[in-house]
Amino acid sequence: MHIELHHSFFAPIKGGQETRMHALAREFLRDGHRVTVVVPVEGVDQRGIYESAGIQFLLHPSFWTRAPKSLIEPVLYASALTKFLRKKHRPEPPDLVLCFNYVYAAAAKRVWPRSPVGFLPGAAIWDWHSSLRGHRNLLTRALLNLKLPAALFIERQAMSLAEKIYVEGQLLKSRMLRFHAAAKDKISILPAPVDTCRFGPSEEGRRRMRNELRITENTKVILGVGRLDRNKNFETLIRAASLVAGGQWLVLIVGKGSEGENLRGLSSSLGLSQKVRFLDHRTDIEVVYSGSDIFTHPSILESYGNVALEAMATGLPCIVSKGRKVGISYELTDGVNALLADPDDPREWAARIELLMKDSHLSRKLGQEARKFCEARPHWKDIASALSRDLLDRGA
Repeated sequence: MHIELHHSFFAPIKGGQETRMHALAREFLRDGHRVTVVVPVEGVDQRGIYESAGIQFLLHPSFWTRAPKSLIEPVLYASALTKFLRKKHRPEPPDLVLCFNYVYAAAAKRVWPRSPVGFLPGAAIWDWHSSLRGHRNLLTRALLNLKLPAALFIERQAMSLAEKIYVEGQLLKSRMLRFHAAAKDKISILPAPVDTCRFGPSEEGRRRMRNELRITENTKVILGVGRLDRNKNFETLIRAASLVAGGQWLVLIVGKGSEGENLRGLSSSLGLSQKVRFLDHRTDIEVVYSGSDIFTHPSILESYGNVALEAMATGLPCIVSKGRKVGISYELTDGVNALLADPDDPREWAARIELLMKDSHLSRKLGQEARKFCEARPHWKDIASALSRDLLDRGA
C-alpha cells in the first residue's frame, strides 16, 4: 500500500506534528507499506538519512507569500499546492493520504477525490492565530488578525473534504467544533502516544547529562522544554524561580525562539543569571529529561503537551498549567500523577516547586504514577493500524 504524509515541515522536528509524522512513517514502513512525504524543499534537511530508511520525498517549491498577498496566503498556498500535485500526478493515486496541515488536506482531496484523506490537525486555526498573538509587535498581530478569515476558509474546506479528522483530545475536538459544527460526525479522538522505550528513567543518561553540563548530583534541576515564545510562558517559570526559597537548584530551559533574549534579560534583572540556564534544541532530549528532577509545563495555550508526556514517561514529577484549558491537564489528576498550577500565578508555581524539592516521597510517587499513566497509553503501531483500518474501510 502506498501512503502519503503531507505537511509544511518534516525535519528537523519542530513540534508535535513532525513527531507524529516520523512515528507513523516508521510504523508504516515496518508494516511493509510504501511511504512518501510531501513537503516544501525547505521543510526537510538531511534527506539522505530518511531516504536510506525507505522514505520517499515529493518536494515542492516554497509557496509562502509576502504582504500584501500574505493576507490571503492560505488560499494562494492551497491553490499553488493543488496545481503542483496535479502536475506531479503519478499513474496511480496514493492508497491513503494523511495530512497534518489544513492547506494540504484541502489540496490533496481536490487532486485525489477517490483516495481516502485523513486530516490530523495539531490545533484549530483560531487557536494557532491566538497563539501568535504573543508577538510583541502590534503591526504583526494586526496582520495576523486580518489573515484569519482566509485561514478559516481553507480550514473549513479541509474539514469538509477529508473523510475523517483525528485529534488528540477532547479539548481540541471542542475547539474544532466551535467553527466546524457540521464535521461533528467526522472527528475522532486518537490519544497521543509517547515512546516509553526512548523516554524512561536512566541512571546512565542522568550521569551523562550532569557531567556534560557540570551539574552536581545534589543540585535539583527544574526543567522546562519548548519554543521560547510568549505562549509557552517561561516568564512565569522564571518569576517563580525568583520566589523559591534557598537551596541548591537550577532552572534549565531547553528550546529556541523569539523570546529568548527577553527571557535571558528577565533572568538577569531578577538576579538569576547563575540560577537559570538556557540550552538550544537537543536531539537527545531524553538524556536531559533523565538528568532532571522536576519538569514544568507553564504553557498558556496548548492543544496538547507532548513534552509533558515525554517527561512523565521518564518518571519525572511534573507541574502542569491549569485554568486556561491547556490540553494535557485535562487528563491529569492533581496530586496523583502531576501537580497543577495557575499559569498566571508565579507564587503558586514557586510553592509547587518547593513542595517537590522538600517532599521526596511525593516526588517519587508522582513520578511513578506519571510513568504508569504513559505506559497505559496506546502505542504508535496501534495508532497507525487504527488510521489505516478506519480510513480504508470508509474509502471502500
